[in-house]
Amino acid sequence: MVEGLYVYCVIGTGEARNLGPFGIGGRGDVVTTLSYRDLSAVVSNIPMDKYVVGRDALLCHEKVLEKVMAEYPLLQVLLYTIGPYAVEFRCLLR
Repeated sequence: MVEGLYVYCVIGTGEARNLGPFGIGGRGDVVTTLSYRDLSAVVSNIPMDKYVVGRDALLCHEKVLEKVMAEYPLLQVLLYTIGPYAVEFRCLLR
């Protein structure tokens, strides 16, 4: 199974965070931050070859955003933003 990263939003902190095991896809993937300097993408792992698009995914995405908004202002990214490598997202944060 090929793994990718699902991106929920970008926040203005370089602090490493573990937000809990409720990533999109229902596997209990940990939602965490991927940082570059004072910016972080909020991400979780997701299978690249098989993921479900639907109501449950939308609700999970919203749950993550609500948790993050309780602590940080955020820049939401497009729903279902998925990429194969952490290094690509760090380059985008630059």
